[in-house]
Amino acid sequence: TLLHTVSLDVAVAIFDGRIVTCADTGDLLATLDAKTLVLRLEGAPAALPVLGDGVTVVVREPGVIALTYSRRRHGAMALVEGVRSQGYAIVDITTEEPHLEDVFLSLTGSAASAAAE
Repeated sequence: TLLHTVSLDVAVAIFDGRIVTCADTGDLLATLDAKTLVLRLEGAPAALPVLGDGVTVVVREPGVIALTYSRRRHGAMALVEGVRSQGYAIVDITTEEPHLEDVFLSLTGSAASAAAE
């Protein structure tokens, strides 16, 4: 199992002795649709906001929730407004973009993650 950046522009993924992909790094990252908003709330919420299909909400630490969503289906500002409209006070927002490791796992499936453990 290997993920190697050949240059700043090209990455090669090798799994089980085979080249899975060799492509432009930006193009590979663009294949992943998921993005994460990390919201620091005023106080720890008693319950998690409900934001609909395709949005996963998890507690990262007390007072911090992460919303992972499809960029094609949801807009970041609409999700922030959805949280605020449910009575949550947001004091800070950060985002997390996919990494090449996420692309590798998506290309090789659960077999790669099991082999890494």
